[in-house]
Amino acid sequence: WHVLLGIFGGFFIGGVVALVLLFTRLRDRKARIPFGPYLAAGALAALFVGQPLIDAYARSLGVA
Repeated sequence: WHVLLGIFGGFFIGGVVALVLLFTRLRDRKARIPFGPYLAAGALAALFVGQPLIDAYARSLGVA
């Protein structure tokens, strides 16, 4: 589950940063934004706070 959380975290973090860059007009839609650093940030987030997030998600679904 931590791997999936890390990948989702990378997509989420990268998407938020890309939206901020687009809205502040620091980048346009055709600009290339590297994705690797956001995957690494998602992996680190999953490593350090992954289990509490997974537990909270399971509780919200009524599984745990």
